[in-house]
Amino acid sequence: MKITALIDSGSTVSLLRENTSRRIMDPTKLSKNKMLLTGIGEAQVTTIGSFEHEFKIDDENYSLTWHVVPTDKLKFEAVIGSDLLEQASISFTKRS
Repeated sequence: MKITALIDSGSTVSLLRENTSRRIMDPTKLSKNKMLLTGIGEAQVTTIGSFEHEFKIDDENYSLTWHVVPTDKLKFEAVIGSDLLEQASISFTKRS
């Protein structure tokens, strides 16, 4: 399944909207560990839980802990945080 994600190197965790997480995994397998996250402008959101999941970017396999947030709290389906940078390097190229 393909999802649209924002890469945010300033985010220490990776986030997934609740409605997107339901398409990926059984909600009963979601960890009950909740976290209070603080972002820009001191905005806060409490996660619903988390789960570890393997995924692919450009034919490379990765595994991250995804922290699930209420659907209305995240514009993108997912935010990939700096935790991915521990496994991969990211470069950007301009397309003409």
